[in-house]
Amino acid sequence: SKVIESINRFSCKIASVVKLANSSTQQSKSYNEHKKNVSYRLSCFRKHLLNQGFSDKTTKIFLKSWRKSTNVQYEYSWRSWVLWCNSRQTSPTSPSVKLLLDYLSILFQKGRSYSCINSHKSAICQTLTLLGNLSFENNSYIQRFLKGVFNLRPPRPRYLFTWDVGKVLSYLESLYPLQDLDLKMLTLKCVALIALASAQRSQ
Repeated sequence: SKVIESINRFSCKIASVVKLANSSTQQSKSYNEHKKNVSYRLSCFRKHLLNQGFSDKTTKIFLKSWRKSTNVQYEYSWRSWVLWCNSRQTSPTSPSVKLLLDYLSILFQKGRSYSCINSHKSAICQTLTLLGNLSFENNSYIQRFLKGVFNLRPPRPRYLFTWDVGKVLSYLESLYPLQDLDLKMLTLKCVALIALASAQRSQ
C-alpha cells in the first residue's frame, strides 16, 4: 500500500509538471502571436500617408522628420503599447483616453520614472494624433495625469552630489616640482589633468 501511495503521489507531481509546461507553452505561443501582429510605428505612418493620397517621395521625406535616436526610443514605447493592447484585444490605433491612462497607470505601478512614463505618453499621443486621432492632442486629462505622476514621483537629478574642482586643482598644483615626483604620482597627476580637461570630467 505504501508503494502504491508513493506511485500515486509521484504521478500527481508529474501531472502538475506537465500541466505547468503546457500552460507555459500556450502563454509563449500567445505572446508570439501578439508579437507578430505588432505594426512598426513608421510603417503605420507610411500606410496612413499613402492612404491619404500623399506620393511615395513625399512620404519618404515625412518619415525622415525624426532623428534616428528619437525613432528608436519612440518605436520601443509604441511596440510596448501595441503588445499591451493586443493582449486585451483592443485597437492600439483607435483607443480611448481612458485606455491610455490605464496603460500609463500600469507603468507607474511597475515603478517607472516620470521621464519614462512621459516618453511613452509622447510616443503614443504623437503617433495617434498623426494617424488622425485628434482627441489625444493636448488632452487635459492626460496633462493632469502626468502632473500627478510628476508630483508623486518627481524626477531625480542626474548627479546626487557635486565636487569642488578647485580643491583638486590646488592639490595638483602642490605636486611640484615634477622632477621630485615618483613615476606613480607623476602619472596620477597627468591623468587627473587630462580628465579635468575633457568634456566628461563630471563623470
